[in-house]
Amino acid sequence: QAGLRPGKQAVTVSGETYQLGGDLVVAVDGVQLVSLDQLRDVIANKQPGDKLSLEIWRGDKRLTLDIKLGRQPSPRG
Repeated sequence: QAGLRPGKQAVTVSGETYQLGGDLVVAVDGVQLVSLDQLRDVIANKQPGDKLSLEIWRGDKRLTLDIKLGRQPSPRG
């Protein structure tokens, strides 16, 4: 819903599978990201309904997406 595009090519490195080719998030609210953990920490400190500005690379273009956080999906079980 936020407009992020996922990768479409699955690759496995050291037993971990990653999707390649999607949007790359490089900053949140003007703060440059250096790790996925940093992005997770920023989101964890927010509440549903909070707004964020994401800077992303999509191919060779740098874009800014203004998003509103929703609720985390329930775990399937």
